[in-house]
Amino acid sequence: MHNILLAYLRLLTADPNIATRLEWSITPLLQLRAHTDTGVKLLCILVITKQQGLSEEKRMELEREWIGDVKGTDARVFYGKEIVLVDGGCEFRDKWVDGWLLPVHESKRETECKLICSRRSSEADR
Repeated sequence: MHNILLAYLRLLTADPNIATRLEWSITPLLQLRAHTDTGVKLLCILVITKQQGLSEEKRMELEREWIGDVKGTDARVFYGKEIVLVDGGCEFRDKWVDGWLLPVHESKRETECKLICSRRSSEADR
């Protein structure tokens, strides 16, 4: 569920009008309010607020309604896989991040992607 919601959030970030253009309903997201995983709830809130163009204040209100007291509440989000060197080899491990810091992680990821694309573009121009 984390992968799907994170991809959904990234699509909305890349193209804020995609949900409107494709008439995506928020009903399935609202049904996840009862999910037991706090990370899923937080991702749903982030997707809903981005899709609906809601304010930061409304996002915080949804967090209080869906999650409760956000202070001290763990909201781990699955963030993909990472390669780890182990005994002369390597293995893939799950990468989890603090969901409350997800905007920071996403900003860093976007910056790194833009840098890589810029380098490749410069190399192609040579």
